[in-house]
Amino acid sequence: MAKVIDSVGSDDRTTSTIDLELDAPKSVQAKIKRDVGEFIVSEILSSVNGAKSPVAGESWPGLSKGYKKIKVGQGGTSTPDMQLSGSMLDSLKFKATTDGVEVGFFNKEAAKADGHNKLSGRENNTPQRRFLPEEGQDFIASIQKGIEEIVADAVVESEKMVKADFEGVETKSDLMRVLSEKFDGMSRTEITAAVLRSVELTELLDDLNLLELLDG
Repeated sequence: MAKVIDSVGSDDRTTSTIDLELDAPKSVQAKIKRDVGEFIVSEILSSVNGAKSPVAGESWPGLSKGYKKIKVGQGGTSTPDMQLSGSMLDSLKFKATTDGVEVGFFNKEAAKADGHNKLSGRENNTPQRRFLPEEGQDFIASIQKGIEEIVADAVVESEKMVKADFEGVETKSDLMRVLSEKFDGMSRTEITAAVLRSVELTELLDDLNLLELLDG
């Protein structure tokens, strides 16, 4: 499961580091990190655009009356979507780490981002509108689920199964035993969902008349 293991806020680096707890070949890990990083950045931007926090348990205060007037007067919206200039959010990036990804700001926009996320603990007058989780926090459930699906799908797709792998399989128990041995470390629920999302594997199982065992 994806887990936030570190967060930092400063004038030139404001980020959250997510451990993906990967157990896969290095080549597969590289793809997972890239796909997860792109997914998290996209989901953060989508949430912020909707004036909602992508961080579980966080809610955002509305704009002050004075700032709302200024923002609307400059062509912005009346919601806290951080879109008045767009310069900060345009700098949201990710970098691969040894065990996962680091998401956030690696340039001068880091100071502004820290002002909203308050990861450094420094006092400022900006209301907390956290969109980067601190250590111990999680992203909202839909993002966590999306990350887990990316990881599971990459692992399943990396293992090229053939008809011979299913020789002697006649029951659901037989099928789950074979799949569990192949995808060690994944729960049966995760395996079932990932296999059903795999066009290649579902076609193979269908050809072998085994797909209904997975659905059953």
